[in-house]
Amino acid sequence: FALFAAAAVELIARRKKIDVGIPVVEVVEVPTTSGNTVVRAVVARAEYLIPAAIATVAAQSWFQSGTLIAFGDIFPFIDPGNLLAKSLPTWSTLADGLGSRSIGIVVAPISALAGGLHALGLSVSMAERVLLTGLFVGEALAISFLIATVWPNTRLIARLAGSMFYLFNLLAFFNLPGPAQMLAFVLLPLMTALMIRGLRSGKNQFIVIWALVSVGLSYVAANPPLAAVTAVGSVMIAVAVHWSRGGDLKTLVLFSARAFPLSLVLNAWWII
Repeated sequence: FALFAAAAVELIARRKKIDVGIPVVEVVEVPTTSGNTVVRAVVARAEYLIPAAIATVAAQSWFQSGTLIAFGDIFPFIDPGNLLAKSLPTWSTLADGLGSRSIGIVVAPISALAGGLHALGLSVSMAERVLLTGLFVGEALAISFLIATVWPNTRLIARLAGSMFYLFNLLAFFNLPGPAQMLAFVLLPLMTALMIRGLRSGKNQFIVIWALVSVGLSYVAANPPLAAVTAVGSVMIAVAVHWSRGGDLKTLVLFSARAFPLSLVLNAWWII
């Protein structure tokens, strides 16, 4: 829907001749070029930097000093210093009903990250703030990347509209921020964009990167239906875009024959 929102704003802007694009920085006899290079780089990445900045500020409204957010599918960061050892027994229901005993494994990476932040001197609540803010910024960057992939010639205002729709919608407003759900919202557009670029270019690097990014589904698998929807949804959107751009079946088969087995191998550590 974020893609449709971006396309709709682009059509409206064209009809009304609204031309809000990335501004061009005019250089007037400045002796050094390093500063200008930085400015140009920042302006050229406005479609990523603006949503990321908005996401950073907006995420702060979730937190209250001295409190933690209790997630639906993953235990909160009660004790980052010894998270797995002390939290899993308390939240023992997570160990059953998932079709696998790997729940202790899939939560290990983010638990280790939370423990590392705590070891650096951050309080428990601050460690949670850093992690959830980082995930929300990741959502902003991922959807911006997808919009830039699907609609590379759209105006800046259209790309920003699509990004804002993805970040601030009814699903976001009626769900408490949780790491599994938020990571899924990062992976869905990111995996979709990587697959589209891989199908478009035929380069092996996108196959490898796509497979590596798919490892993130391990943590999302704390909510198995969410992991399945994320994986299948990303492929369906990428295939739809591929066909809509006149893509052929041979390219799709070649990509799938290399990317899917590689992804399966990389994810075997938690699937088996």
